[in-house]
Amino acid sequence: MNQHTPAVYAMVTMDGEICCRTGGEGQEEEISREILRKAGEELPDEAGEVVHFAADSRICFANTDKDGEFIFLSVVPESVVQAPARNFLKSLGLTMLISVIVCVIMSAFVSHPFRKAISGISRIMSHFDGESLNQEIQISTNTELDHVAVSYNKMLKHIGSLMEEVKKEQEEIRINEYNSLVYQINPHFLYNTLDNVHMLARMDGDETMVKLIQSLSRMLRISISKGENDVSLKDELEHVKCYLNIEQIRNENLFQYEIEVEESILQVKIPKIILQPVVENCIKYGFADMDKGGRIKVDVKAADGFMVLQVSNNGSVMEPDILEKLNHMQYQGMEDIKQAFPQKKGGYGISNVVCRLCLRYGSCFQIHYESFEETGTVCTIRIPMAADADAG
Repeated sequence: MNQHTPAVYAMVTMDGEICCRTGGEGQEEEISREILRKAGEELPDEAGEVVHFAADSRICFANTDKDGEFIFLSVVPESVVQAPARNFLKSLGLTMLISVIVCVIMSAFVSHPFRKAISGISRIMSHFDGESLNQEIQISTNTELDHVAVSYNKMLKHIGSLMEEVKKEQEEIRINEYNSLVYQINPHFLYNTLDNVHMLARMDGDETMVKLIQSLSRMLRISISKGENDVSLKDELEHVKCYLNIEQIRNENLFQYEIEVEESILQVKIPKIILQPVVENCIKYGFADMDKGGRIKVDVKAADGFMVLQVSNNGSVMEPDILEKLNHMQYQGMEDIKQAFPQKKGGYGISNVVCRLCLRYGSCFQIHYESFEETGTVCTIRIPMAADADAG
């Protein structure tokens, strides 16, 4: 039967005889004996109540009159009943297909800027050679990718500033090497001159002048040290001792000093002239308000692979801001270290020492100041004892 065949409506006797019917385009077989039989079996208990059943691929609805003499029968093809469901499923499938197509198109449209941005970031980063520091990432997606680009650009600027700092440091090293060579030019002339002055002072019986010239001559020899950057700890302490002797002559009765050192480390090489600026600050600033009674102690020992050089004095207490700057210098860049004390007391010589120690040991050294009313000021320098300890 064609799926568009209309429903059949009939009035049937209890014996299964069709009294009248309509629909079905006059086709008797629309109501089969099977349908009539099942209609008689499925009749409702009460009049007006409708029952339904399936027979011969049709859906049948049956009820009786109030006297129970006739059966009112409606026969509907299943295709007619299922047509709305099929139409709904077709509409649903079409809607889903359109939705998938729209989602794919929108996804491609929306993701294109992100794919383009990611591709650009990947291309710039993969071509970075350490020199093209001006190739910054320029994107605007209002997403986390923007933060990646900003961080990358900041990294480029930081690398650029570090490279500039390294260039300046290298230039300073070259200048210092040149100056070192210049200072070596005919130092014997200075020694001979000092020897002549020394002889004249001895002839005049001026023992103070003799002592002063001897100390100055020793300081000069150790300072030049044939152009070497390192000297033995013994020579470094001799340099400090000569300086303190000269200062005692200049500042009579101002201070006394004491030097203690372990004999086993006297020949260890260290950067030269790292103690003299420290003891100079003790005299220049620690004893600025004193006329006498000053004490300076230099104590050097080995501890856990480090050489510990400690200089203490009983002078004035350091101002907190000066103390903080001194202790923070070793963690700064070269330019910041040099500018830590532009025109202020307390550390130009120390800045020079910290710069040289940074160049030599990197982060493997430490310089620390402490200052108290009761005990005075202590400067502690810790440097590696290994000969090749110039860590970067």
